[in-house]
Amino acid sequence: MHYILNTNQDDLFSKPMNLDVTTEDDKIMQGLWYEENGDLANSYKVFNQLYKDTKAEAYQIKKIHLSLLLNKDLDISSKELDVLYAKNPNNKDVLKLILTLHLMQNKFDLANQEAHKLTQISNDYTDLEVASDAYLYSNEPNKAIDLLEKIYNETGRDDIVLRIATILSDMYGEHKQAEDILKSHIQKFGSNHVIEEKLHSIENLKK
Repeated sequence: MHYILNTNQDDLFSKPMNLDVTTEDDKIMQGLWYEENGDLANSYKVFNQLYKDTKAEAYQIKKIHLSLLLNKDLDISSKELDVLYAKNPNNKDVLKLILTLHLMQNKFDLANQEAHKLTQISNDYTDLEVASDAYLYSNEPNKAIDLLEKIYNETGRDDIVLRIATILSDMYGEHKQAEDILKSHIQKFGSNHVIEEKLHSIENLKK
């Protein structure tokens, strides 16, 4: 596999892709390898070509995802997402991509609508996190907290409790409640530098 060492994404898009592979499985592995190594432009090229060759929906969804990460070909991706949504409104992957695109374009009300649809058909933690972002950006932090608490109660994740505490303290001014949540977390699961730093920050706000 060839990895193009170039930080300029536009240059990466303009360069031909060197493929030393021939089978579909090899091309999938190459596309994933590019992605894992941060070469999203070449990963996009691989999955875009796989979609052109096979018309498989899985490759289409993957290349749309990479399109959003690269902030490239968004008009094309938007039209393709509309078609995919019309075909299956309950496709979680499509809903998440539409929601993400709306957030990127500051269409927060539309993102909120997609978040509601997503939470109606999925309880997957990843899906709930995405939906919570949409609620947060559309100025409905209470809904975001409800989803984050659902995740936290099942997982006890450090990053989730930090997000809950941050929303409570920064958006609601509920410093005592945020402090209590972090202290409870430390008692149950232990602490780390980031949690301690946030706790000290909230304690200073209380003072």
